Amino acid sequence: MTSPILVVDASVAIKWGVPEVGSDAAEALVGAYRLIAPQLIYAECANILWKMTRRGELSGVEMMKASTLVDDFAIHTVSMRELVPLALDASVRIDHAAYDCFYLALAFLQECPMVTADSRLVRRLRSRRDAWADLVVELADIPPASDRP
Repeated sequence: MTSPILVVDASVAIKWGVPEVGSDAAEALVGAYRLIAPQLIYAECANILWKMTRRGELSGVEMMKASTLVDDFAIHTVSMRELVPLALDASVRIDHAAYDCFYLALAFLQECPMVTADSRLVRRLRSRRDAWADLVVELADIPPASDRP
């Protein structure tokens, strides 16, 4: 039986390398789902780690250890090139940053959910009642693998 596919964004992936609220739920996705993301996830995770280090939440050693999290958790990454038109369309339609919309575009093309811990993005999508909202699931709402059929 093939594992279902989920697009994961950096707000989920970062929880694998940095213990925080939602880390357990993020770790439960590994092995239970086939995880995919645009290659942008590397840059976004690196930026999050830099910010956390700058704020003193991580040491330089912890930052570097966490920097391999995308590869450590076997996310299949996809070129961003074919996602540009859809990401821009979503960005304009929902009035949200284009980089987040690359994940939405990939979910649309793969016909699978996108899981995020970015409640601001979820609220924006749901408030606009846009078709893109149907693609997004909050990390906290993903059922444990044991609850799946």
